[in-house]
Amino acid sequence: MSQSPLFKDRYKVLTKEFNDKLTDTTSTITCTILEFEDKLIISLSTDGITDITYSLELSKIEERSLILYDDDGEEYFNPSKIVPNVIIGDVSNLKDQVMASHIGFLLNKFVHKNVILNT
Repeated sequence: MSQSPLFKDRYKVLTKEFNDKLTDTTSTITCTILEFEDKLIISLSTDGITDITYSLELSKIEERSLILYDDDGEEYFNPSKIVPNVIIGDVSNLKDQVMASHIGFLLNKFVHKNVILNT
């Protein structure tokens, strides 16, 4: 797929093949990233298939509010601050929602924009 000069520095595609030795299959994971001034669109697909799309409003979250401390002073992630809003897909898939909030936590360390995450 050729890129428009408009998106030359804002569009990236990463692809990696993984071999599953248990099932003797190979899967291709593709990550497509498109960056705008106010938003980041990330698509993660397995063999070209995506299932659900979330909106993560990271621009409204302060990074320090994502960290909590236990009684021993150890840091841990406070997932209640990143709530993935389902745009398209099954809202009852808790596993994907947890994954999206963890991806949001990692992205919030580097990007303070709204994120559209398609997985």
